[in-house]
Amino acid sequence: MRHYLGVLAAGLAGLFLLGSCNEAAVAPQADHEEAVPPGRILVVTASGERLRLDTLDELARWLDAAGDGPVTVTLGPGRFQARRPLRLGSQTSLSGGGAGITEIRARRAMDALITNRDHGEGNRAITISGLTVDCRRTGRHGLLAIRVADLHMERIEARHCRETGVRVSGHGVITRGAVLEAVTARDNPGHGIVIMWATRNARYSNLYASGNGQSGIVIDHSEGSAVNLHADGNRLDGIFIRNVFAVTATNLVATRNGRHGIHVQGMVASAGGAWTAQGNSQSEPGANDELHFTADDTLSYGTTRNSVVHGVVLGAHMNGVGEPTARHGLYIAPEITALQVEGVAFEPVLDTPQGP
Repeated sequence: MRHYLGVLAAGLAGLFLLGSCNEAAVAPQADHEEAVPPGRILVVTASGERLRLDTLDELARWLDAAGDGPVTVTLGPGRFQARRPLRLGSQTSLSGGGAGITEIRARRAMDALITNRDHGEGNRAITISGLTVDCRRTGRHGLLAIRVADLHMERIEARHCRETGVRVSGHGVITRGAVLEAVTARDNPGHGIVIMWATRNARYSNLYASGNGQSGIVIDHSEGSAVNLHADGNRLDGIFIRNVFAVTATNLVATRNGRHGIHVQGMVASAGGAWTAQGNSQSEPGANDELHFTADDTLSYGTTRNSVVHGVVLGAHMNGVGEPTARHGLYIAPEITALQVEGVAFEPVLDTPQGP
């Protein structure tokens, strides 16, 4: 068993290195010497034509009429008001000056502030970067990507969305090549970040979810590699990993969440390392666990098996005083027999979370 898991971990690392060279959004690039003024929008079309727009309404209408790219859209610094969703076609790049510098705010209820054009057949090669998206508790999703192959989301913040800050889904159709880098979801009444339902060969790094009304980060039936995921102060689970196969997950941190810190339900032929879960079960002290492995044989990949997690830090007494909030540091359902959790340590709970 141990030999098999060692070979598995090495093989998975090589697999995801090979699978990480995905097609990026191929779009004409704006002249880097031309700065987009605050509150203005620059569109560069496939032919090199430059359009200068003043409002997101103008941009939304232009995108609906234009269809697929290549096209590059650059938003200058400032706050932009969204009254209709931005629907991006294939080979489209949408970028701002950075999270907290360029902000899109919902002015009315809508399904998503930013989404892809075709949720049925899907799209490909879409890049979204350098933006804060604020649903203002009216939009369901901040960013919604359905069946987008070779999706790139980078330096994104999503907040105050009713259902999900960021949702990426293959919607039952195998969809490859999603990359999420430096994505933050905070203070959404629903989930923070959800990656689900047949999203394959995906890479997630430096994700942070805080203060969300449901779970912070959810990886559900999505295969790929994850590194540097941190969930703090979410009402339900911090990080929920469900029904996955051949996943590598490194440096996961879950602190002060309402239920389980890291909840794993169906992790098959996968490897994890450097997981920290401390100070969780805040909503129901003594009822939930820091690291919880539950069994469910109704999942498509079945119950957790043939997997290993090495290097786990769990909560303990705060400076030796008082009781930890969680029921167990580590709980593994008795039905799970082919899982190894090694190198477990108990350390005092941090007084303050280490966010991005």
